[in-house]
Amino acid sequence: MKKIISISLFFFVSIVLSQENKISKSDLVGYWAIDRFHPGADNETKIYKRCTFNQKGTVIQFKSNGLFNLKENRGTIKRCGNENRRWRPKNISGTFSWDSNLKKVKLKSNTDGLPTSWNLIWVGRNSFAVKKT
Repeated sequence: MKKIISISLFFFVSIVLSQENKISKSDLVGYWAIDRFHPGADNETKIYKRCTFNQKGTVIQFKSNGLFNLKENRGTIKRCGNENRRWRPKNISGTFSWDSNLKKVKLKSNTDGLPTSWNLIWVGRNSFAVKKT
């Protein structure tokens, strides 16, 4: 009897855990900052984590109306006398579209150097990875 209960419990847990959660556009809305960066020989992966807007570093904000803002803040560069000189922050804005079937975000901007489509791998509810090949 115990064997049957444990086997049925195992099958139930495996069915529940194997179901994939649907991620919608509303889950993407908010502020995201680079948490980790994994360089590779043929590909590199950046892991973004949900954050507040005053986070230092590169922060991307996805808005509910389909717009995004990418802010790059490099912090202080050097000290000259009593003044701290800073890099100029890089601001990129544009529109994005979310394809839930392919789990892909397409970014459209007038600025060069921005990838046009990102393949998202959801690591958790509050983090995702972008794989660049």
